[in-house]
Amino acid sequence: MVLILFLTLSLLTPQSRGTTLPAVPEIVASSYGEETRSQITKALDAVRQRPLDASTNGRLAMILHSYEEYESAEVCYRRARQLARELRWVYLHGLIQAQLGRHTDAVATLREAERIDPSWWLTRLRMAESLYSLGQFAESRSLLVPLIRERSEEHTSELQSPYV
Repeated sequence: MVLILFLTLSLLTPQSRGTTLPAVPEIVASSYGEETRSQITKALDAVRQRPLDASTNGRLAMILHSYEEYESAEVCYRRARQLARELRWVYLHGLIQAQLGRHTDAVATLREAERIDPSWWLTRLRMAESLYSLGQFAESRSLLVPLIRERSEEHTSELQSPYV
């Protein structure tokens, strides 16, 4: 019974869950060099063939992100995030929201990423940066101080290893 319920829920599209998937952004690949244009075109074609595949949408987002097409990448990360609430898509969506200066949105998205995997330290670092940008210095510091201690301890123990 539980397996049937899980399978049924996993087959639901974002539209059937009550959320609307944003349209794939219009991308003018002709303004790029041949190799870049080829990468973007292949990724875009893949999304058109499999519009409900989170990995395909996320791959297009990462390619656009790497070429500083931040607005288009943000839309594609949002699509991937809606299709699969995986750490990578939620985290990268929060990261690009911060890069676009949408720090309030970034903090909310990064809090979601932290709930998915509290051990992923980069989420806390990026959240602290956005909180700082919002002028929430005490909250930013409350994330950074333990993070610095935690990371310092990890590196100190590595240095004490007999294999270094």
